[in-house]
Parts: sequence; C-alpha cells; structure tokens
Amino acid sequence: MNLDELMQNVKPTLGPFADTLGPKLVMIVGLVWILCLVGAVLLLMKGGLEFAASRSGGRPMATSDGVMDIGVPVLALIFLAIIPAVVQALI
Repeated sequence: MNLDELMQNVKPTLGPFADTLGPKLVMIVGLVWILCLVGAVLLLMKGGLEFAASRSGGRPMATSDGVMDIGVPVLALIFLAIIPAVVQALI
C-alpha cells in the first residue's frame, strides 16, 4: 500500500460542525485560521529581527523586550497548531 491509496478518500471536514456551519462559513473559518498563522509567523520574524538588532547593538533592556516579542508569537503558533487537534477530538 502506498500513500496515494491511503489518502485517496480523505476529505478534511469539521465533522458534524460542517453541516451546521455550511461550506462558506467553514471556508471563512479556515481562511481566518490561515491568516492568524501567517500573522503569527510575521510577528515572530519581526521579533527575531528586533532581538538580533538589540543584541548586536548592546542594548540589554531592548533585548529583554525582544524576548517577549518572540515569546508571544511562539505561544500563538502553538495555540493555533493545537486548534485542529481539539476540533478533531470533539468530533
């Protein structure tokens, strides 16, 4: 058995929530989720660049702020990655 045969009948849905929400609302929920992921990645990149700039500039106070600028997007990415698992567990 290869991967193509295993994945042939797999369709990503929200299970019983898909009928309640409808196809357009499910697509909007997915779009919002993807946009949140992209936004968190962009904030993580921005925080990383600010952290590197403050570290190379020798500004210790800005470095500690830079750590928070990295920590919050990382936590957001972890939370956003857990959402599909929680929805799947509810189904």
